[in-house]
Amino acid sequence: MDAQAQAWVAWANAQPVARLAMDVPSGLDADTGAAQDVCVQATHTLTFIADKPGLHTRTGSDVAGTIEVDDLQLSVFVDATADASANTRAAPGRLIRKADCASLFQTRKHDTHKGSYGTLAVLAGAPGMTGAALLASRAALLTGAGKVFVALADRPPLSLPCDPVHPELMVRDATGVLDAADALGIGTWVAGCGLATDDAARGWLTRVLRERPDANVVLDADALTLLAADPGLQTLFRQRQGVKVLTPHPLEAARLLGGDTHAVQADRIGAACAIASRFGAWVVLKGAGTVVSSPAGAWRVNTSGNPGLATAGTGDVLSGMLGALVAQGLPPEDAVAGGVWLHGAAADRLVEQGIGPIGLTASDVADAARWIRNHG
Repeated sequence: MDAQAQAWVAWANAQPVARLAMDVPSGLDADTGAAQDVCVQATHTLTFIADKPGLHTRTGSDVAGTIEVDDLQLSVFVDATADASANTRAAPGRLIRKADCASLFQTRKHDTHKGSYGTLAVLAGAPGMTGAALLASRAALLTGAGKVFVALADRPPLSLPCDPVHPELMVRDATGVLDAADALGIGTWVAGCGLATDDAARGWLTRVLRERPDANVVLDADALTLLAADPGLQTLFRQRQGVKVLTPHPLEAARLLGGDTHAVQADRIGAACAIASRFGAWVVLKGAGTVVSSPAGAWRVNTSGNPGLATAGTGDVLSGMLGALVAQGLPPEDAVAGGVWLHGAAADRLVEQGIGPIGLTASDVADAARWIRNHG
C-alpha cells in the first residue's frame, strides 16, 4: 500500500462512522490474517463467493468486524471444488461453530456409571507449578470425565496430597500412577502442564508414550518442548495407535517445526497442517482464531473466544478439557474441534456476564464450560 493509500486508510479509521469492507479489509491478507502496518478497521465486512480464513485469525479477528458472505450464487461450484480437493492444503477449510458441536450436548443415559465417561490421568505440576496440574485436572473433571488422576511430577511425600477444592481428584506421584496405570484403567493421558523439562520429566513422558500405545494422549506445554527436542520421543509418539493431540502456542509450534515464530504466524493454517502431517496427530494451534488440523490435514478455524483468554493457565484448562472429551469417547473430530469451541465459548459467556475480558481467570473458564455443556 503506497503512502497516499495509507493516509486515506488512516483518515477513514479515525472517523466515528461505520466502515464497510468489501470482500476483505484493505491491508489484510485474506489467507493468513496478517496485516500491513496500515489496515482498514472495518465494522462490517461483506465477503464474496466464500468466507476467507484471514478474516477469522490473527489481525483479521480485530479488523473485520461483523462478517457476512454473499456466495454470488456460486455455492454449488465452491462445494464441488472443496469435495474434489478434500484433505489437501489447498482445500477450503471450515469454521468451528456451535452448530458443529452437537455431540457436546447429548443427554446422558441414566444407566451409566463413572467408568462410562473415561479414566484420565494428568501428568503435570512439577514443584512450583502444581497450579498448572490442578487447572488441567479440574477442567477435565468439570468437562465431564468420569475419573481423574493427578500424576504430579514429584516424588513422595507430596507437597499437595489432596486438592482441597476438588477432593474428587485423585492426587498421586507420577511414578505411582504410571506403575499402576493398567490396574487403574487409565485410557487417556494429558501431559505437559507445568511438567518441567528435566531428566525426570523426560523419563515420565517417555513412559507415557512407550507404555499402553493404544491409550489416547494430549500433549501441551513442556511435553511439547521435550517432544520437539528428542527424536526418540518423536518416534514413540508417531507409533502410537490411540488418539493423539498436540496443543502448541506459536513458539511451541515453531519448535516442533524447527523454524521460528514469525514463520508460524505468517501462515498459521500451513503451520498447523505441517505439524499434523509430521507427527500424525490432531493439532490445535492456539491464538487469535485457533486453528485445528486433523492428521490428514483437514483444517478448521475456531470462531469463539475473546482476549480474556490471554491469561496464564487457560492453555492448561484447554488441555484438560480436550483430554476429558477424548476420554468420554467422543469422535476425535468432535472432541478436538468441539473442545476448542467450548473453551472459547466459555470465555464469551463470562464476558456476557460482565466477568472479563480484563481479569478473567483460567478457573472461571472451566466453570463456564461446565454450564455450557449442561445448558447449551
